[in-house]
Amino acid sequence: ALDEAQAALELQGLNAEALVLRAAAMARLGRRDEGINDAKAALAADSANGKARGLLAMLYADAGQVDEAVAVIEDGIAANPEDPELRIVLAQVYERAGADARMTETLAAIVELEPKNIEHRLRLYRAHQQAGQLELAEASLRRVIDIDPTRVDTQLTLVSFLLRHRGADSAEQQLRAFIAQAPEAYRLQFGLARLYGATERTDDMVAVYRDIIESNGTRADGLSARRFLAEYYLDNGQYDLALVLIEEVLAENGVEWINNDQSTWNTLFTIIISIGPVLLLIWIFTRGFRQMQGGGGNSIFGFGRSKAKNLNDGNRPTVTFDDVAG
Repeated sequence: ALDEAQAALELQGLNAEALVLRAAAMARLGRRDEGINDAKAALAADSANGKARGLLAMLYADAGQVDEAVAVIEDGIAANPEDPELRIVLAQVYERAGADARMTETLAAIVELEPKNIEHRLRLYRAHQQAGQLELAEASLRRVIDIDPTRVDTQLTLVSFLLRHRGADSAEQQLRAFIAQAPEAYRLQFGLARLYGATERTDDMVAVYRDIIESNGTRADGLSARRFLAEYYLDNGQYDLALVLIEEVLAENGVEWINNDQSTWNTLFTIIISIGPVLLLIWIFTRGFRQMQGGGGNSIFGFGRSKAKNLNDGNRPTVTFDDVAG
């Protein structure tokens, strides 16, 4: 990138876009001061270049020069007060400086500029949550849902927020309300099953998955519910129940499954027969290498070792030096 930017500058002179590219490359290479100089030059060449202004502000912020970063952005906002992008950069500068209150104020101003913009409101939600302003954070999420009641991602985010800060009962109540409004939005029902799983209400979790399977049959959501439920059964040792669900998923995907004996013990015996030789080899080599490291004995790895042995009291010689002296 640096080479291409340099080539463009040689061809076109002080081109603002090429200067911005070179400044970004300099910053990535750890040459921040040179990047700042290029960003300044780009802004001098084209004062309306928002990329140059934003990059210069972020480079200042990274260098700890927060006042300079804020001044650069505020100059741009003064020239174009309706541009939300510069305010977003300003909020990022405040975030890096740890000025949560100023960051939140800036994001609130952005929302006022474009009140129907969902992404702006989600940024404000995250800022409120980061600052510990839970009431304002929840209000921001609910406002997003009011703007777009079909946005399942935001609904699940609200449920997660409630579970973390308001408790499982509040989260369940809200999620059931969303499901009542959109019973065909099965992502919400999967969310309810996960909520029950997280709060150890496993019977309720299984019931939700069973309802999804019954409603969807072999459609995608039904197969997904079978897979999740099979994983639960496997984790809890209910292999026969898991096997039934796995066979249904395989059959729907065109995989032929031949198993004349549905017994779990037969399945386990087949697995043991398949991996038994591998386990035997692993045991042999593990034992052999352990003996190489000092296991002793008459092993094939004992060649060249000392044959000296420790003597116990029963076979210790009784002849002393005095007996043989002279």
